[in-house]
Amino acid sequence: MPGLRKVTFFEMGGSAQALAITLHDPKPGDAWEALRAAATARNGPWCKWLIALDDDIDAEDLDSVLWALSWRVQPHRDIQVQRGRHTDLDPSGAPADAPFDERTYPGGLGGSQIFIDATRGWAFPPVSLPSKDLMENARKIWEELKLPELTPRVPWYGYELGYLPDDWSQAAERAVRGEYLKTGEEFRKYRTLSSYFETGQVVPPEGGSA
Repeated sequence: MPGLRKVTFFEMGGSAQALAITLHDPKPGDAWEALRAAATARNGPWCKWLIALDDDIDAEDLDSVLWALSWRVQPHRDIQVQRGRHTDLDPSGAPADAPFDERTYPGGLGGSQIFIDATRGWAFPPVSLPSKDLMENARKIWEELKLPELTPRVPWYGYELGYLPDDWSQAAERAVRGEYLKTGEEFRKYRTLSSYFETGQVVPPEGGSA
């Protein structure tokens, strides 16, 4: 698979129960092909949790992985479960005093595996953090002040992910210059007369649009 960057096994899963597959610019279907390929490489009771990630996610940092699960996954669409997994040494498969066959292949159908496609399927809005140059300048000031050492974790700065309307970009540039009021006046036309979370409906203001 040309877009394959790396495969990461998680130590807390015994370096066998959970893994992440990092892909660069995956095409439709690439994530599922990679997940199933890993799942079929059975050399024992492994790969219960398999996650496909974009390469802007740090697979070795669980906070970064959970960030991807939080914002890039719709469970009904991006998660699949299949049976047929051996469960040797996995105490969740069956009680420890169950017969050997039941402990290794529960219910005659085996244990299960979960596939999670946490890659972006289309253009996303940018990461909502200051740009890299601003964050690097902030780090420089921090270090000049000899404050405690920083340990940046992905994502530690904002970057584009394919969707950035011109008015959003302009608003960000104004924010850097402190011109919040001008942006606020322009965005005022989007203000609604009632909260969607209160009524379940969006009511546009008079003369405006929702």
